[in-house]
Amino acid sequence: MGMYYFFETNNNYKSEKQFPYVLSYFFEQIGGYDDKSVIVQLEKILEIDFSIFQNTYFDDADFEFDEFLDEETRKSIENSKNVNWIKIEEIQNVVLEFIEKSKIAKDYFSKVIFSTDEDDEKLRGMNYSESLKYEEENPNCFYPVNNSILSKENIENGFLEINEIMNEFKNNEVKELRLRYD
Repeated sequence: MGMYYFFETNNNYKSEKQFPYVLSYFFEQIGGYDDKSVIVQLEKILEIDFSIFQNTYFDDADFEFDEFLDEETRKSIENSKNVNWIKIEEIQNVVLEFIEKSKIAKDYFSKVIFSTDEDDEKLRGMNYSESLKYEEENPNCFYPVNNSILSKENIENGFLEINEIMNEFKNNEVKELRLRYD
């Protein structure tokens, strides 16, 4: 079971629409493949900053071991409950910027570098010295595999869905939200 993004609104409004799975997968990769991730590649290709989507809130304030925390740590955790609120407009600005730039640079996705399934399979069966040699001879093996979840159409549709959700939130007087990742 994977981890997924979802929205928490400041007025407890809940949309029936969910954070698009493809974008959960997309944003999750920033830590998985570092600078070679699809998200970082697209940031460079489209000259856009997706870091707002890394501003996630973890509800670590509900520790099972709360009785073992000192007062300062407890206060710090309580204060953290008030952080990570993002204005709807800030998220929507990034979403609309992506939509606009993707329309202008229609071939942007063809510039994304992917590894092959072959690289992935070969690396699994190698010992450390063999993998170092293979990685030196095949630098693209450090890039993610194109598993078709991250297609141009899927990513674009995901951003369109987020834009619809942001409009729905605005219509229901949501001013801020937190991105949660569970």
